[in-house]
Amino acid sequence: WREFYDAPPLNPDTIEAGGQLSQLMTRPSMNRAANNALNLAREEGRDPASLGIAFNAAGDPVFERVPSWQTLDYVKRGLDDVLNSHRDTTTGRLVRDEGVNALERTMQTFRNFVDQHNSAYAPARAAWAGPSQSMAAMKMGGGFANMPPDQIAFEIARLSPGEQDFYRLGAANALKTQIAGKGPGGNEALALMGNRTRQDQLAAI
Repeated sequence: WREFYDAPPLNPDTIEAGGQLSQLMTRPSMNRAANNALNLAREEGRDPASLGIAFNAAGDPVFERVPSWQTLDYVKRGLDDVLNSHRDTTTGRLVRDEGVNALERTMQTFRNFVDQHNSAYAPARAAWAGPSQSMAAMKMGGGFANMPPDQIAFEIARLSPGEQDFYRLGAANALKTQIAGKGPGGNEALALMGNRTRQDQLAAI
């Protein structure tokens, strides 16, 4: 993270009218992300004004000066909160519709922008997010029984190889719990394989 924060500053052209970052900040989700960033800074005992985020007459967040890399990380964390507000609290999955899909694309665009201008961001982000993403993947895998096989395959394809392992671990734990609930007279094989739908789910996993 220190390498990321200490990297050469962002090109000022990106925050000028029509600049890459300025255009990105006009998206509705970035308004919420900016407000979240200010609240995060305040909660962590930092002066929100130090982030240099203001709002223009249209209500869009703008940067009063070239933002520091830490400021952009606050915005990214604020955008994380926007996206996570659309997750199912039980399974951790995004409750998808066209708006959520567009929001996820905005997140990817913002991450790509920062990665493009600061090569230290991706490894720093991975070092911080690895454990939490692994736990989220395991939680998702634990809820596989409620998902159609094609959606399971879609979810797994979007995960990294390490996260896929945690997804499978979550699914295995769910199966163990199901089998254990059968009791001494239960049919463990039937509990495991169930029916054709369950077989297709497990094949996807």
